Amino acid sequence: ANYGMMQANYFQLTHKDKIMQVPGIFVKQKVNLMEVFSGCEMENKYYIYEKKPHENKGKHLKLWKCKEKSNCYSRQCLNAVCRGMKMIVENLSSNDDGSTCMMIEKDCSCTFLCFNRPKFIITYVENGNFIPLGYIEYPFAFCDYYFDIYDTNGIIRYSIRGDCCQCGLICAFPCKSCSKVVFDVYRGKGTDNKITTI
Repeated sequence: ANYGMMQANYFQLTHKDKIMQVPGIFVKQKVNLMEVFSGCEMENKYYIYEKKPHENKGKHLKLWKCKEKSNCYSRQCLNAVCRGMKMIVENLSSNDDGSTCMMIEKDCSCTFLCFNRPKFIITYVENGNFIPLGYIEYPFAFCDYYFDIYDTNGIIRYSIRGDCCQCGLICAFPCKSCSKVVFDVYRGKGTDNKITTI
Protein backbone atom coordinates (compact mmCIF):
# COMPACT_ATOMS: atom_id res chain seq x y z
CA ALA A 1 0.00 0.00 0.00
CA ASN A 2 2.80 2.42 0.92
CA TYR A 3 4.66 1.59 -2.30
CA GLY A 4 1.56 2.22 -4.41
CA MET A 5 0.94 5.54 -2.66
CA MET A 6 4.58 6.59 -3.15
CA GLN A 7 4.35 5.65 -6.85
CA ALA A 8 1.19 7.72 -7.32
CA ASN A 9 2.77 10.68 -5.50
CA TYR A 10 5.90 10.61 -7.68
CA PHE A 11 3.82 10.56 -10.86
CA GLN A 12 1.88 13.64 -9.73
CA LEU A 13 4.98 15.75 -9.06
CA THR A 14 6.62 18.28 -11.35
CA HIS A 15 10.22 17.64 -12.31
CA LYS A 16 11.60 20.15 -9.80
CA ASP A 17 9.61 18.68 -6.91
CA LYS A 18 10.32 15.08 -7.89
CA ILE A 19 14.07 15.47 -8.16
CA MET A 20 14.20 17.00 -4.65
CA GLN A 21 12.26 14.09 -3.10
CA VAL A 22 13.72 11.03 -4.80
CA PRO A 23 16.45 9.42 -2.61
CA GLY A 24 18.66 8.49 -5.59
CA ILE A 25 18.57 7.60 -9.27
CA PHE A 26 19.76 4.78 -11.51
CA VAL A 27 20.25 5.48 -15.24
CA LYS A 28 19.94 2.65 -17.74
CA GLN A 29 20.32 2.83 -21.51
CA LYS A 30 17.74 0.94 -23.52
CA VAL A 31 19.42 -1.63 -25.74
CA ASN A 32 18.65 -1.11 -29.43
CA LEU A 33 18.91 -4.51 -31.14
CA MET A 34 19.05 -2.88 -34.59
CA GLU A 35 22.19 -1.03 -33.52
CA VAL A 36 23.72 -4.15 -31.92
CA PHE A 37 23.32 -6.33 -35.02
CA SER A 38 23.80 -3.73 -37.77
CA GLY A 39 26.60 -1.64 -36.24
CA CYS A 40 24.78 1.55 -37.26
CA GLU A 41 24.66 4.24 -34.62
CA MET A 42 21.04 4.85 -33.58
CA GLU A 43 19.42 7.50 -31.41
CA ASN A 44 19.96 6.61 -27.76
CA LYS A 45 17.22 6.27 -25.17
CA TYR A 46 17.67 6.17 -21.39
CA TYR A 47 15.37 5.47 -18.46
CA ILE A 48 15.99 7.00 -15.04
CA TYR A 49 14.76 4.90 -12.14
CA GLU A 50 14.37 5.54 -8.45
CA LYS A 51 17.31 4.15 -6.48
CA LYS A 52 17.11 3.31 -2.80
CA PRO A 53 20.01 4.28 -0.49
CA HIS A 54 22.85 1.72 -0.19
CA GLU A 55 21.74 -0.20 -3.30
CA ASN A 56 24.16 -0.94 -6.13
CA LYS A 57 21.41 -0.41 -8.65
CA GLY A 58 17.71 0.28 -8.66
CA LYS A 59 14.81 -0.41 -10.95
CA HIS A 60 11.90 0.46 -8.70
CA LEU A 61 10.05 3.21 -10.56
CA LYS A 62 10.63 4.80 -13.96
CA LEU A 63 10.74 8.49 -13.14
CA TRP A 64 12.18 10.08 -16.28
CA LYS A 65 12.84 9.12 -19.89
CA CYS A 66 15.62 10.69 -22.01
CA LYS A 67 15.45 10.52 -25.81
CA GLU A 68 18.21 11.61 -28.18
CA LYS A 69 17.30 13.52 -31.33
CA SER A 70 20.09 13.74 -33.88
CA ASN A 71 20.81 13.57 -37.58
CA CYS A 72 21.39 10.09 -39.06
CA TYR A 73 24.30 11.31 -41.20
CA SER A 74 26.08 12.92 -38.25
CA ARG A 75 25.65 9.79 -36.11
CA GLN A 76 27.34 7.60 -38.72
CA CYS A 77 30.04 10.00 -39.90
CA LEU A 78 30.99 12.11 -36.86
CA ASN A 79 32.25 11.05 -33.49
CA ALA A 80 30.16 11.76 -30.39
CA VAL A 81 32.27 14.80 -29.43
CA CYS A 82 31.68 16.61 -32.73
CA ARG A 83 28.12 15.76 -33.67
CA GLY A 84 25.17 17.93 -32.75
CA MET A 85 22.29 16.49 -30.75
CA LYS A 86 19.30 17.26 -28.59
CA MET A 87 18.33 15.23 -25.51
CA ILE A 88 14.66 15.46 -24.54
CA VAL A 89 13.93 14.63 -20.89
CA GLU A 90 10.37 13.57 -20.07
CA ASN A 91 8.88 13.65 -16.60
CA LEU A 92 6.89 10.42 -16.53
CA SER A 93 3.33 10.59 -15.22
CA SER A 94 2.82 6.85 -15.73
CA ASN A 95 5.04 3.86 -16.50
CA ASP A 96 6.15 5.15 -19.93
CA ASP A 97 4.16 8.30 -20.65
CA GLY A 98 5.04 11.85 -19.71
CA SER A 99 5.66 15.44 -20.75
CA THR A 100 8.90 17.19 -21.67
CA CYS A 101 10.52 18.87 -18.68
CA MET A 102 14.11 19.56 -19.82
CA MET A 103 16.09 19.99 -23.01
CA ILE A 104 19.82 19.41 -23.34
CA GLU A 105 21.27 20.69 -26.63
CA LYS A 106 24.71 20.58 -28.20
CA ASP A 107 25.60 22.18 -31.54
CA CYS A 108 27.70 20.39 -34.13
CA SER A 109 31.31 21.47 -33.67
CA CYS A 110 34.70 21.00 -35.27
CA THR A 111 36.50 19.71 -32.17
CA PHE A 112 40.12 18.62 -32.12
CA LEU A 113 41.99 17.91 -28.87
CA CYS A 114 41.66 21.06 -26.72
CA PHE A 115 40.31 23.19 -29.60
CA ASN A 116 36.61 24.15 -29.67
CA ARG A 117 35.42 21.77 -26.93
CA PRO A 118 31.67 20.99 -26.91
CA LYS A 119 29.13 22.67 -24.63
CA PHE A 120 25.73 21.26 -23.60
CA ILE A 121 23.04 23.89 -22.94
CA ILE A 122 20.41 22.87 -20.33
CA THR A 123 16.93 24.43 -20.29
CA TYR A 124 13.93 23.77 -18.05
CA VAL A 125 10.79 23.68 -20.23
CA GLU A 126 8.09 22.04 -18.09
CA ASN A 127 4.56 23.55 -18.04
CA GLY A 128 5.35 26.14 -20.69
CA ASN A 129 8.49 27.43 -18.96
CA PHE A 130 11.71 28.23 -20.78
CA ILE A 131 14.31 28.76 -18.04
CA PRO A 132 18.06 28.38 -18.73
CA LEU A 133 19.69 26.30 -15.99
CA GLY A 134 23.31 26.44 -17.12
CA TYR A 135 25.61 24.35 -19.26
CA ILE A 136 28.01 21.41 -19.21
CA GLU A 137 31.51 21.62 -20.69
CA TYR A 138 33.54 18.60 -21.78
CA PRO A 139 37.21 19.61 -21.28
CA PHE A 140 39.99 17.84 -23.12
CA ALA A 141 41.84 15.09 -21.26
CA PHE A 142 44.31 12.53 -22.61
CA CYS A 143 42.80 9.60 -20.69
CA ASP A 144 40.08 10.13 -18.10
CA TYR A 145 36.64 11.65 -18.66
CA TYR A 146 36.01 15.18 -17.37
CA PHE A 147 32.75 17.16 -17.24
CA ASP A 148 32.28 20.58 -15.64
CA ILE A 149 28.80 21.86 -14.77
CA TYR A 150 28.22 25.64 -14.74
CA ASP A 151 25.27 27.78 -13.66
CA THR A 152 23.81 30.60 -15.76
CA ASN A 153 26.40 33.03 -14.36
CA GLY A 154 29.28 30.93 -15.68
CA ILE A 155 30.30 29.73 -12.19
CA ILE A 156 31.37 26.11 -11.99
CA ARG A 157 29.15 24.22 -9.54
CA TYR A 158 30.19 20.59 -9.98
CA SER A 159 32.98 18.57 -11.60
CA ILE A 160 32.49 15.00 -12.75
CA ARG A 161 35.44 12.66 -13.27
CA GLY A 162 35.56 9.13 -14.64
CA ASP A 163 38.48 6.70 -14.85
CA CYS A 164 39.08 5.63 -18.45
CA CYS A 165 40.16 2.12 -17.36
CA GLN A 166 36.66 0.76 -16.80
CA CYS A 167 35.16 -2.23 -18.60
CA GLY A 168 32.02 -0.25 -19.41
CA LEU A 169 34.12 2.25 -21.37
CA ILE A 170 36.61 -0.14 -22.96
CA CYS A 171 34.25 -2.95 -24.02
CA ALA A 172 30.64 -1.82 -23.63
CA PHE A 173 28.76 -5.10 -24.02
CA PRO A 174 25.32 -5.84 -22.52
CA CYS A 175 26.64 -7.94 -19.62
CA LYS A 176 26.82 -6.92 -15.97
CA SER A 177 30.56 -6.20 -15.69
CA CYS A 178 30.77 -4.48 -19.10
CA SER A 179 27.70 -2.26 -18.69
CA LYS A 180 28.72 -0.38 -15.53
CA VAL A 181 30.57 2.95 -15.55
CA VAL A 182 31.34 4.90 -12.37
CA PHE A 183 31.89 8.67 -12.15
CA ASP A 184 32.88 10.72 -9.08
CA VAL A 185 31.10 14.04 -8.48
CA TYR A 186 32.91 16.95 -6.79
CA ARG A 187 31.58 20.29 -5.60
CA GLY A 188 33.18 23.20 -7.45
CA LYS A 189 36.31 22.91 -9.54
CA GLY A 190 38.94 20.26 -8.84
CA THR A 191 38.84 17.02 -6.87
CA ASP A 192 39.12 18.24 -3.27
CA ASN A 193 35.44 18.08 -2.29
CA LYS A 194 33.87 14.78 -3.38
CA ILE A 195 30.13 14.64 -2.68
CA THR A 196 28.88 11.47 -4.37
CA THR A 197 29.41 8.78 -7.01
CA ILE A 198 27.24 8.01 -10.01
